Amino acid sequence: MGSYIRAAGLNGFEELVRSYGKDPTNIFDRIGLIPSVIREPNSLIDHDKYINLLELAAIVCNEECFGLKLGAKQSIQTIGLIGVYMSKQTDIAKALLVAQKYIYSHAESFVFQINEVSDKLCELDVVRQNTQNIDRAQKSQLSICLIYNILKDLIGPKWRPEK
Repeated sequence: MGSYIRAAGLNGFEELVRSYGKDPTNIFDRIGLIPSVIREPNSLIDHDKYINLLELAAIVCNEECFGLKLGAKQSIQTIGLIGVYMSKQTDIAKALLVAQKYIYSHAESFVFQINEVSDKLCELDVVRQNTQNIDRAQKSQLSICLIYNILKDLIGPKWRPEK
């Protein structure tokens, strides 16, 4: 059985592609996806087609940071019930432990380790697991940006990472 990702992982895709004067329907067609699949956030998309869609969009739009720009349009809502579960935790450390358990479903090639430095400070190490698909930059960019936005949503708008 293949790997799948929720269609919510493409929130903002059509809008971003159009901002470059390109037709998102054409990109979907070339990958073999029906554009309406992203209308229902809980629809499942084949992971390989998802990655190919991001990579092709970057080429068509001539934007090497397409994944980052798409990730900037996303939030904790992108990860659905996992995000709701995270936001119900009593503190950020517990929310991050939930994320650590389920991150693979949206950031497949990344894992992270949470280290409590003190009562008020924890360190989050994001590690790339899979180096085989290193040429799939758009998925990596989107994943890192989504992780950042989820942290910002959980902690608040004034949060900024130290490094």
